[in-house]
Amino acid sequence: MDAVETFVLEGIGVYHPLYKLLEKYPNRKIILTNADDAQLIEFGLIDLPYELFSLKHNPNKEDSGYYKQMM
Repeated sequence: MDAVETFVLEGIGVYHPLYKLLEKYPNRKIILTNADDAQLIEFGLIDLPYELFSLKHNPNKEDSGYYKQMM
């Protein structure tokens, strides 16, 4: 799932209704972001309940290669 403004909301943190929904499923959850190290802090993407995946804009998520590398 996408991180910023989906799973993590500015000024709020983890969006708990979505977290509760996701917890109903046994599947592995991975939070996706383009954020680099500085942006991880800026966007509050630290200490999350799920694994975080970022290629730090190399490439961006608009590039299908991003998802190939994730998999």
